[in-house]
Amino acid sequence: MGLSQITPPDGEPLALNDAKLYLRVDNPDEDALVSALITAARERAEQFTQRQLMTATWLFTTGDNLHRQATAYDPVTNRITLPKPPLQSVVSVGFVDSNGVLNPMDPSEYRVSVGEEPGFITLNTIPAYDTNRDDAFQIQFVAGYGDASAVPQGIVTAMKWMIGEAYGTRTESEAAQNSSIERLLGIYRVWKW
Repeated sequence: MGLSQITPPDGEPLALNDAKLYLRVDNPDEDALVSALITAARERAEQFTQRQLMTATWLFTTGDNLHRQATAYDPVTNRITLPKPPLQSVVSVGFVDSNGVLNPMDPSEYRVSVGEEPGFITLNTIPAYDTNRDDAFQIQFVAGYGDASAVPQGIVTAMKWMIGEAYGTRTESEAAQNSSIERLLGIYRVWKW
């Protein structure tokens, strides 16, 4: 299985002014540092929760005998679970055949479920794919809460705590180890991945 980001998020779930207000910082000389801390906090929150906070496009690949990919594929339902919830949409689904050719699947050949977490696609039938490749199925999808206001407030609060810890100590280690932050983020964690 593989996962690579195609289009990164174009914003953060926490505005610079809100972070500076939380930190009680009014010096514009600190803007670059606080912006970097916001990004680091989002990335840490995304890593811990296994979620995509702001909209981004990803390429998920799986294969190497799809039936053995228990974390992504359910052979009873032909369901392929996608990482990084919440799922917004699926851009494309394709498979590599035994000749090494990537074949796009028509959207009528699969169903997309964005209403559950994590989101998934259900294949109507399993196409003849190359079972020797670990990238035999390639699914491009868009994930994230969309607008910053849709990101759960608990995650934003945890980000503020991480930023406060890192800004106050100018180190990452205390913020990364803070059990209160992990407890707060824990309720949003996706355990499937």
